[in-house]
Amino acid sequence: MMKKQLILGAIATSVLTLGTAVIAPSADAFSLSASSLETNGNPDAESSWFDISLKTNGDGTATFSFGNVIADGNGTKISTIYFGDDDYFSSIFDTSGTVSFDGSTSPGTNYSFDWSASGGSQISNNNGGAWQVVSSADPKNGSNKSTINPGDILKVTFDLVNSSTSDADLLAAFVSTPQKLGVAFHVQSIEAQGYSEWYEALPIHNPVNVPTPAAVLPIIGSMIGAASRRKSASEESESNA
Repeated sequence: MMKKQLILGAIATSVLTLGTAVIAPSADAFSLSASSLETNGNPDAESSWFDISLKTNGDGTATFSFGNVIADGNGTKISTIYFGDDDYFSSIFDTSGTVSFDGSTSPGTNYSFDWSASGGSQISNNNGGAWQVVSSADPKNGSNKSTINPGDILKVTFDLVNSSTSDADLLAAFVSTPQKLGVAFHVQSIEAQGYSEWYEALPIHNPVNVPTPAAVLPIIGSMIGAASRRKSASEESESNA
């Protein structure tokens, strides 16, 4: 009897663990992975040098974070940051509001915001026309200190039109067809020759594809059924011994 109870307990624990693992979203579900837009034939910087993320803050705002990682060989700087696409962007982010900046690791990192961005044609020309630049964050004086250097993190916070907008709402827009939300940035000082390149950032995971509890039930049911059959077979074997 004790053996049977232990088996049933293990089955229950496995089922609960599976349910939790399948239902819970990944801890890094809202990270954005950078990739070169290949606008020229020059060497690119390592994409892993750039740590980009997005989250809602629970207070009617959402924050993009742009980090330039300290790494061997990384002498780059992130300069202008670009945001789009027009229709969705203006329906999600309050374009009449004030954007706030937090140079959380460097007091010299100093940016301003442009709601009517110019430039960035390389982005729309090299991302398959997925989205158009509509706004940008620019280093105020263009100097090395003003940009995002290795070890620096710049946080750009927007007011949301609808305070109930969720992380999943924002990130679903990145993976929709057509793409409804985009972010890219210009990287300078690549290698000793001072090459430059534009990078787009896209979600590492799609948070919309997290299964619902209803989707997990058939999986749990099949586990319980299989466990029950094994238990019955074990009892029959013991009785025939």
